[in-house]
Amino acid sequence: MKKNENQKLVGIEEKVKNCQINFLQKKIALMKSFIDKDGFYKQYFSKLKDYKTPKETFTKVNELYFELFGCYRFNSFAEFKNKIA
Repeated sequence: MKKNENQKLVGIEEKVKNCQINFLQKKIALMKSFIDKDGFYKQYFSKLKDYKTPKETFTKVNELYFELFGCYRFNSFAEFKNKIA
């Protein structure tokens, strides 16, 4: 492999690493936003304007929680509503 091609490859690998690091830093920040007691609620209320219904908002936030932690925070919208009432 030529020196110039090798330098390009190294540059591409660095860009990929930087993208991965950036992605993981954002994921960690998002996970931290759910950690405290009110984190799920803060996410829910901040996203209400982005979806048509409160239930749709809940579903999206609960799915996000699942993607991050491997389990759902709430089993249903009804359970969630009871906690915020």
